[in-house]
Amino acid sequence: FNCTASASNCAKGPAHCNFLEKSAGQQKKKGGIVQKLRKGLPTPEIQAECRHLRSSGTSLPASAQLLEQRHFDASLANRGDTTRLQQMLKAGEGIVITAIGASNTVRGGCHAWQKSKCTDQRYTSSNQGWLLQTFDFINKTWPHPNNRLINNGRMATHPSYFVPCLNQAVPASTTVLITAFGDMCGESAWEQSDTVLDSPFSRDIQAIIMAVRARLNPPTILLWNTHVFSNHFSPKCASDGCRFAISCDRALGMIAQYHFVSALSLRNALFHDALCKSSPFYYRKWMIDDGLHLDLKAGDEIVAALLSNWFVDVASRSATEGGVAPLVNVLLSAGTGTPATYSSLSL
Repeated sequence: FNCTASASNCAKGPAHCNFLEKSAGQQKKKGGIVQKLRKGLPTPEIQAECRHLRSSGTSLPASAQLLEQRHFDASLANRGDTTRLQQMLKAGEGIVITAIGASNTVRGGCHAWQKSKCTDQRYTSSNQGWLLQTFDFINKTWPHPNNRLINNGRMATHPSYFVPCLNQAVPASTTVLITAFGDMCGESAWEQSDTVLDSPFSRDIQAIIMAVRARLNPPTILLWNTHVFSNHFSPKCASDGCRFAISCDRALGMIAQYHFVSALSLRNALFHDALCKSSPFYYRKWMIDDGLHLDLKAGDEIVAALLSNWFVDVASRSATEGGVAPLVNVLLSAGTGTPATYSSLSL
């Protein structure tokens, strides 16, 4: 791996408005990662942009200071159709975020009213999980009394569990659906591109997309994968290209492109940093259980920052950039208005 520190990009984007105003050379300990604030001052243009963002309430949370603009840019794997979410944010309406997935989703935290495992104190205390951190950012940036977070994640649960019970797992009021199953696609990550999308994992993700897309007011869909960086040390791989491909991001990216939904990639954002022991983003510094779970500290802050940036990106796009899903992505049985059969969902 190329572990050479890249040139700082910290003075080139709105994500670092707060970052830029700190004194050069200062060091700050945050989430177990020593953050070195770069030298140099922003240009007048960047200073003006930062002032504008602060006045409009769209600056990113403090955890964004751990990342550079290149990380945020790389994480936006596929923008897809975000029309409904974009319109609601710009209109100042309340939004409902629903998350389904496995253990990292549960560990993202939720509010006490859910009375489920995601309310565990480990995920809701001062070291909040990534979903709660993101929701806090939403409330500060687009405050509304009807903003709501619903975490319906289940420990060690495959997407197939949710396919027959989506009406319960994803309420009709959902504005944004986040699917986050971790690297659970198994051996399909090794398969050829012409078969990876026909794996059980991919078929189930597509079934979920199709079912919610068939609703009267379908939510914006965001596919997320907590990439397992430790998989890169498998003896099956001898090159960076192979290591990059061992990920559910590969299948999710293709699904997102075909169905025109959003995909956010932790792999793309940190691949060139997370495998270098000398990097502040070496995966063992912010993940636990050999890379399977976020550590409820720096790891959750990193993911919350990337997800918060996705919301900012959606809200800042022009109306024509929001996109409209192709009709092929809302497959309905002819004349019935019911979702397409499961067998028709694979590419």
